Amino acid sequence: MMQDEQEKWVDEVMNSLQGMQRAVPPVDLFESIEAQITKSRERGKIIPMRQIRWSIAIAAVLLLLNVVAIRSYTVNNNNGYASVDLTEDTPLISDFKIYE
Repeated sequence: MMQDEQEKWVDEVMNSLQGMQRAVPPVDLFESIEAQITKSRERGKIIPMRQIRWSIAIAAVLLLLNVVAIRSYTVNNNNGYASVDLTEDTPLISDFKIYE
């Protein structure tokens, strides 16, 4: 029963397409698309000098920050642990009586 209803629906949909015509584009559509493409190629994109200067300045600042970060990492390379310089004479905690 369900199969018959599906086939009937498919037949109705397919029959609804009869008598339709294919879409036809305007005659000069291809030429106008080609004209727009060549026009955009000829004109090109102009980047303002101010934008180029800002880009160079930002790149220089980022480079400087990276150099500082790498330099401080190599100088203080202690594998991520805090280093405590203790000698035998210096106790870590001298008095456990905090509130007295």
